[in-house]
Amino acid sequence: ISFINCVFCSDDRLLEINKKLNLEILRALAYKYDEFELFEESIKVNKQLISFKPSESQSYRNLALSYQFNKQFTKAQEIYNKIHNNQYSEVNSFNGLKQTINAEYKNLVALHNSTLVAADIPDFYKKNTEYDTRIVFEWSYFDAQFDLQIVNPQQRYYTWSHTQNEERSRIIKETAQGYGLEEFFITKKDKGEWLFNLTYYGKKTGDNSIPTYLKITVYNNFGRPNQTKKVTVKELNDLNKKETILKLKI
Repeated sequence: ISFINCVFCSDDRLLEINKKLNLEILRALAYKYDEFELFEESIKVNKQLISFKPSESQSYRNLALSYQFNKQFTKAQEIYNKIHNNQYSEVNSFNGLKQTINAEYKNLVALHNSTLVAADIPDFYKKNTEYDTRIVFEWSYFDAQFDLQIVNPQQRYYTWSHTQNEERSRIIKETAQGYGLEEFFITKKDKGEWLFNLTYYGKKTGDNSIPTYLKITVYNNFGRPNQTKKVTVKELNDLNKKETILKLKI
């Protein structure tokens, strides 16, 4: 299936296709919709992901974001409040996404407070979180294995590993809770070009002939009135090959 072509499918055709796809490919399709800013379609796919597997925590967070970016702010608020009040009984835990969800609910409140139900905003989320640059990586197969090398403007680098050898317990936790996400932050003091290089090693579950899709969201001035966002989706096919997936100039 061509994801680019799927983006422009009719609703009926989309539903027909989705019934034949696995969860990971549906998740990748939602990522592509986000990349093209087709948020109504992203909402539909995220709802389907929840209906197909309601135990996966990330689908609820992704649905809330799709509502927010589709300017359906109170619907996003409702999801965040249900997460906050532990009202999604099917989900084992939101613990692995707690920091991310907290920042994103605070972001919703900071930028769209006047459109929300004020009485329903817990006090905790009224204190904003701000970042100069926030980068969120999400992967369609939660047990995908890779090394992410981050190279700073001084050519010093740090490697974050998402492999069975280095992060076995984390991958077990992600698979159990249903999420695959990590975020990084850069300040304005870190001027120059940043490189993010990724070496993909495949995945433990599923057919390795099916690629893993990586969604990269870069926020500038996160939590401020001039916040911007750019989504890019990368297809990971080649094993053991280092490739630059993101370049940033600060």
